[in-house]
Amino acid sequence: ALLTHLGEADGRFAGTQAGLEALAADESALREAIAGGGLDTNASFEQFTALITRYYGALDVLHDESAYTYTPFVDVYHLQNLVAVTAPHVLELQGQMRTRALHYAMGGNADPVLAGRLRALLALEEGAMAVNDRELAKVIGLRTDLAPRYEPAEADIEARRASAREALLAQLDGAPPPTDVVAYFEQFTTMMEAQRGLAAIAAQDMKALSAEN
Repeated sequence: ALLTHLGEADGRFAGTQAGLEALAADESALREAIAGGGLDTNASFEQFTALITRYYGALDVLHDESAYTYTPFVDVYHLQNLVAVTAPHVLELQGQMRTRALHYAMGGNADPVLAGRLRALLALEEGAMAVNDRELAKVIGLRTDLAPRYEPAEADIEARRASAREALLAQLDGAPPPTDVVAYFEQFTTMMEAQRGLAAIAAQDMKALSAEN
């Protein structure tokens, strides 16, 4: 029904329509693979998680194509969304990842259920970060003068996320449990601190731009 409605909008929602059509085809193929026994439980769970993340991305495209915001100042709106919605969502997932990664390591990397949940969290966090990055890109696209304020923070986040995610993936892929669990835990903490740092810059800019308007 949604695809039919979007198709009646004279191309206004072409990006959303194309994304949803591709998702519908991929979901159908995934369900057929599962029904045919071609995927085990962990693989099917991971692929459905990735599919859900893509659906969120399609909703983000729909949001942009509809030009629906709660303020006439679009730059402020995207900063508000980053500060109040997308960045907190990323941090929530990273916090869950940190706690569960520690429990998994302290349990000797021996809990397959927890391992599956951690892989799902990795996929969800990646999708949430992509949404967060798109919000920031929209702000910078509207206010190119702000780009230098975010470049160091973005580089810091990228480095710290890569370190934490690589450490966790190594554990999930068979590496022995970390000998220093405190240092392992801190890798996730510093990743979250970097994310909070970028959100703090966005909050400052939101306040400044709101005052201008």
